[in-house]
Amino acid sequence: MLIVKNWTFKTQQKLVVTGKAPAEDGSRFSINIGNDEKNIALHFNPRFNDQKDTQTLVLNSSKDGVWGVEEVLHFAYVFHPHLEFKVGFTFTDTEFEIELPNGKHVTFPNRFGVFKFNHIHYVGAGRINSMSIN
Repeated sequence: MLIVKNWTFKTQQKLVVTGKAPAEDGSRFSINIGNDEKNIALHFNPRFNDQKDTQTLVLNSSKDGVWGVEEVLHFAYVFHPHLEFKVGFTFTDTEFEIELPNGKHVTFPNRFGVFKFNHIHYVGAGRINSMSIN
């Protein structure tokens, strides 16, 4: 797990994460943006081939450790095993806009309705090469 604390990410800023995707053997990873490990405004979880989840992107949030309703997106996969990826995140007080590696954009509601977060963590297989806020 990689944890970045006290690094303020505010509305209209863009968080860019680059890394290398894990192998396609049921591995998964997540990028989480929020206030701490139990209060996650955006849980970004690509899944390669994990039981019933094939070429799936799961988005969710967690308040006080209790998960909300998942949004599950199925589409031609934009993450490829062992290959580099780049994902961009911007948000407002109402939603996150996520730029996927293929340039496609998806959105997820900002269920916290706040204007800044100071906790980002990465969990799972693969690796992070860089994170930047513009």
